Amino acid sequence: MFEWLTPELGQILEGVSGVFTAFLGGLAILYAAGQLHAEKTRSKVEWATKLFADHLQRSLEFPDLATPDPKTLSEIDKMPQYEWFVGVMLFTMEAVISAFPRKRVWLARVEGQLLIHKDYLSTDRCEERYLRGTTTEMRKIVKLVLDR
Repeated sequence: MFEWLTPELGQILEGVSGVFTAFLGGLAILYAAGQLHAEKTRSKVEWATKLFADHLQRSLEFPDLATPDPKTLSEIDKMPQYEWFVGVMLFTMEAVISAFPRKRVWLARVEGQLLIHKDYLSTDRCEERYLRGTTTEMRKIVKLVLDR
């Protein structure tokens, strides 16, 4: 039945099958790496979206911190809570920027939230406590907001 299979042809087929097997193995590794990257991106997006939703929920629970009146903050000694609120907000916005790096709609949402807190973000205290620990990208966005 396999009379046509000469020893020379057998060696050639053996070599080709080895190359073919290695090629398929390489494709499988690339596919697995792609799946891993996709899962990592999906998880990052879900996490950032949840953080943003939590931030909006906190904004509803603490409207005086979410849309502050600087006079009221100092009069009723709410500054420690306000600083905590801004710190958590910056962490959230940084996660959003990381998860959606080139999405204009998300960048607009981040800028909108930062703009509300522009007065505090421009202080040396905020720079020392929060902004120094953020990414270069986040500091650029804050600077854009402060320059408005």
